Order: sequence, then structure tokens, then C-alpha cells
Amino acid sequence: MFPSFKNLSIRRKMTIPVSAILILIFCAFSIFSVYSVFKTEKDNLLARSFILGKGVVINLKAALLFDDPLSGEEILSAFQADKMVYHADVIKPDGTVFASYRRLDEQADAMHSNDSFSLLSKTDLDHFFAPEFLYISIPVLVADNNVAIMNICISLEEVLKTKKDVLRFCLILLFPMFLLRYFLLKQLQVWVVNPVESLSYAMQSLTKIRAIKQRPAVHADDEIGSLVKCFNDMLDNLDERDEQILASIEQVASEKSFADDVISTVQHALLVLDYSGRIVLANSACDNIFGCVSGDIRGLTLHQIMNPRFWDLHKDALDQVLSLKGQTFDKIVKAFDCAEQPHYYSVKARPLVERHQVLITIEEVTQKYLAEKQQRLAARIFEQSREGILVVDYKGNIQMINPSLSSIMGYHPDELMGAYINDFLESENFDEIRHTIENGGGRWRGEILEKHKDGTLIPLEVRANVINSNNGETAQIVMSITDLSHKKELEQLEYLAHHDALTGLANRKRLFDVLEEKAQDYRDNKILFAVLYIDLDGFKPVNDTYGHHVGDEVLKIVACRMEESVRENDLVARLAGDEFVILVDGVHSAQEALLAAERVTFAINKPMTVENTVLNIGASIGYSVINDTEEASVERILQNADAAMYRAKDAGQNSIICSEQCACYSTSNLMQETLGA
Repeated sequence: MFPSFKNLSIRRKMTIPVSAILILIFCAFSIFSVYSVFKTEKDNLLARSFILGKGVVINLKAALLFDDPLSGEEILSAFQADKMVYHADVIKPDGTVFASYRRLDEQADAMHSNDSFSLLSKTDLDHFFAPEFLYISIPVLVADNNVAIMNICISLEEVLKTKKDVLRFCLILLFPMFLLRYFLLKQLQVWVVNPVESLSYAMQSLTKIRAIKQRPAVHADDEIGSLVKCFNDMLDNLDERDEQILASIEQVASEKSFADDVISTVQHALLVLDYSGRIVLANSACDNIFGCVSGDIRGLTLHQIMNPRFWDLHKDALDQVLSLKGQTFDKIVKAFDCAEQPHYYSVKARPLVERHQVLITIEEVTQKYLAEKQQRLAARIFEQSREGILVVDYKGNIQMINPSLSSIMGYHPDELMGAYINDFLESENFDEIRHTIENGGGRWRGEILEKHKDGTLIPLEVRANVINSNNGETAQIVMSITDLSHKKELEQLEYLAHHDALTGLANRKRLFDVLEEKAQDYRDNKILFAVLYIDLDGFKPVNDTYGHHVGDEVLKIVACRMEESVRENDLVARLAGDEFVILVDGVHSAQEALLAAERVTFAINKPMTVENTVLNIGASIGYSVINDTEEASVERILQNADAAMYRAKDAGQNSIICSEQCACYSTSNLMQETLGA
């Protein structure tokens, strides 16, 4: 429901009638203007058309008497002078058309006007206004006899255009009308609305909050202005009375206000206790300290508001303070809140002897205490860490080191502190660390090789992180340095224990370990694998002819070719001399093992050049595919492959024999098949 008019504000009560009156005036003016202009234009058009038509009728009389249609049409062409004439027809009494005129853009499709002409008189001067055309009939009289009638169709296009122009002009007048409405309402607002609203707001403020921020101004010396003056005089009297009341209250409460100001400015919990231990005064900071008690704690005892565990720990010391014997209390104590979470407090107590009271201040220092504890722990970690720790700025100036770093690098701390990092680290190493930190997310980790003070090269693992700057300080880089000498030695020993020293292939021990794992995997999961036992053909003559150093190079080349011809999960091992074993993992049939053996043979058979000498080395391969649980032993698997290899040697060079099928293939055939493929 919209509010009734009487309940609207005075601003709306003035806006609505003024707007309505202006709209009514504008609408009446627009309707009158459109109507009067449209009627005038139609009357002018009708008068002009009658005059033109009568003139043409006079000229048509002779043509009608002599029955000359051509002359009649020539006379009707006079209508071309008036573009508003759409078409004209001269019709005889018998209904035949004697002569006619059509505008150039109007062809012979004037049938739509026949109905309109039928409404006109056949004997007298008559007209009819349609929505878009004016229809006129003018009789042609000769000796008072009606010999024909001329029907004229005239377009109202210009009249309608004039009507639209008037409507457009009225719409344009809307803008000045709205400006008039705006300025009129603006002036009424200044004269009436603003003074009344200002006075109303002031009276409401005085009624609700008994305070007025700004008094209403007097805008004119009329009845409203007189009312505002009287209201302001009343406010002056009220202000004078309020000032007297406030002065009395301030004088009475001055001492209490001073005490409250002092207590409220203290950020620590502040308590004043009387001789019986009850709280006389407490500031707002006590709410954060004694969270177990809500509301006003005055009148309670210290024991009632404190956690019992705290009271049990410090009862004796607090009793001495409360006894007013001049004892003081100043300790960092640990207490627990209502959720049994530990907190640390600085508790200080002093007796107020003259007033027989005790002043106690309590400050929570949990974060400060834990931070200091954390700093002490970090300092111990820094000093006692086995890893070397180094702190430098972005320019490389050393700012902090720990004893472990001095021990690793062999420098005395005094030699490193304040020095430049490149004095004992390779400059490219630090530049790489700094560049990676700047462009890689603030971290770097890697291994570098540096010199000990005595010149010994030591492998180091370095982990570097950037410490972002605070308050404009320069950023720092913290590096954790670990000596990898012992680790590298163990890795080297581990490598030598499982790899051939000449070729870098797995040795016999490594082969047996992997074979044992694969055999167990077959027993558990039935995953097949094959073993290729390889003996080089033609290696002994090369070794005897060119020497052992050439033979060693041949073995290295063969080892490299075999590794390149197998998959990553296959294992290539050297047993002794020119004997090798390849473990082909995850085969599904003996055919896959055969294909692997052919790839190895093809790779070995390629000519090789050692010390400018072209050498041709072949290989005899025997292979075995594990196929039952009785053969799932390392010794049996190698024995089967070894026996197949000896049969391949007997069959001729570059032969491949399977321990199960005893098939033999020549390398020449293999190469032809490969090239053909």
C-alpha cells in the first residue's frame, strides 16, 4: 500500500502538484497546437485544391462538348503543377472515363480510391478526408447541365509531415519544461522545504539524543523564519542550563576521572587489593589475563580469579605480598588458562603501605618468552650443527659462520668473518647460486667441488636459501654446507664392488644378485626372463696381434655397443676376459630372447676402428629362457646358457643357439634379413 498523500513529506507534497500542473499545461498546449495546425493545413489544402480543380473544369468544357479526350487529358496535365495531386478522372454520366491523370510514380493502380469517391456527391461540389488522401468531386456544368464529374485524389503527405513536425517541436519543448520544473522546485525548496526540514530535524535531534550538531538557519523574515528564531532562542537557554550541569558533574568526578585515566592507559593487567585480599580496582586489561572470570571482578579475591595451579605454585610468595610486610614479587611465571593452555606472565607486586593496599601488575609475555627461547635454541643449533652454516649478503660478504664450517674448510673463524666468499669458494659457484636464487624461487641445491685450506679438493653439498629483507634491510643468503668426502668414498667403493673396472659393466657379483632377484620374481609372479651368454669371436688374435691395450679398447667398444642394443631394464655384465652375460627382462617367449640376441650380434659385428686399424669382431651367443620352477636357480640358468654358447661356438662364428631349441643362425643371414627389413 502506498502512503496516502497526507502522510507524504512536505518535499513530495510540493513536488507532486507542481509536476502535475506543468504536465497538464504541456499536454494541453501540445494537443491544441497539433489540432489547430493540422486543421489549418487541411483547410488550406482543400481551398487550394478547389481553386485548381475549378480552373481545370472550366477548360474541360470545350473538350467535353467536342468529345475530344486527348484535349481533355492535356488539360488534366495541368495538375502536374501541384505535386500533391495523386490522380484525377473525368467521368461522364454513363460512368465512362473521358480523361484521366496519373502522377508519374502512380501507375494504373488507383482502384483503392473508388470506394472513397463513391461517398461523394455526383452532382454537387463535395470532398472527403481519408487518413492519407483528400478526395474531391467537382461537377462539369454546361448550360446548367451536368455533362461530367471530375474526381481528384490529393495526397495528405505534406499535411501529415507538418503534423509530425509540430509533434516533434512539442517533444523538444519537454526539455525546457523539465528545466522550468527543476528551477521552480529548487526555488520552492529554498523558500519553504529547506527551512521546514531543518527545523524538523533539529527538533527530532533534540527529542531523541538531546544534542544538535547544527542549528537551523533563518532564511527569511516570514512566519517560518520567526518560528526558527524562537526555536534557536530555546536552544540557547537549554545549552546554558546543560553547561551548568556539566560543570557541576566534572567538578564532582574530577578525582575519579584522573584515576580512571591512569588505569586505562596501562596496557598490563593492574589490580589493587585491600588488606583482606579483595580486589578494589581493576583495569580493562584484566579481562584478557583472567579469562576464566567474566564481568566485574571487583570484590573477588585473587585466589578466586586465578588458575588454581598458579596459586599452588606461588602461594607462599603471594601471601607475603598480601601480608603487607614490605615484600615485593617480581618473577616470570608459568600459568594455564581455562583451556589448560600454558602461558607465561611477568608478575610484579608492590605494597601501598599508606593506603594498606597492594598494587599488582601482570603482563603476558608468552610470545616474547617463547621467542627468546627459540632464539637460544636456534643459537645452539647453529653452533652445534654438524653441517657448515654460512650467511652472506648479495655481494658475497660473509656475515656469519658456525664452527662446523671452519672445520670443513680448514679456516679459522677470524679468517672468514668479514671476508669475501670468493676468497675460499670458486667465483663461478657463488655466481651460479646467486643467479639461481634470483630466478628460481629463492632456493638452490647442488654439489660443488672446492679446495680445503691445505689445497685438498673436497666434494660439498650446498643448500642455499634467501632470507627476505625487512624494513629496508639487504636480503641475505643462508648456505648449509655438508662434507661429502666420506659419502663419495662409500659410493665409489659400492660402485667398484658391483662393476667391472675396465668396461664399467656390472660384474659377476652384481649379475648374480640381479639373477637371484629375477629368479625369485619368477617363482613368485611367473615373470619370464632370458639369459644371453656371449663369447667374442676373433678377439684372441686381435689381442695377440695388436697387444692388450688394443684388446682393452675393443672390449670397451663391445661393451658400449651391447648396452646400446638392449633396453634400459636389461642388464649387461662382464664375467671374465671376452665373456659377457645379458639378462633380458620381461620376455614372453624364446622368440623375444632370440630377437634380443640378434640385435646384440648385429651391433657387435659392425666393423670398429682402433688406432687406425679396422677390426672385425663376432660373437657366439647361447641363450636360455626360464620355463619351470626346477630351473629357477642362478647356477642352473647360467649353466643352460653356457652350454648353449659352447654349441654355438662349435656351430661356427656368429651363431646363436637356444638351450631349448638348438637353433643356429649365421650372422651373414641375420645382416641380410636386417638390411632387407
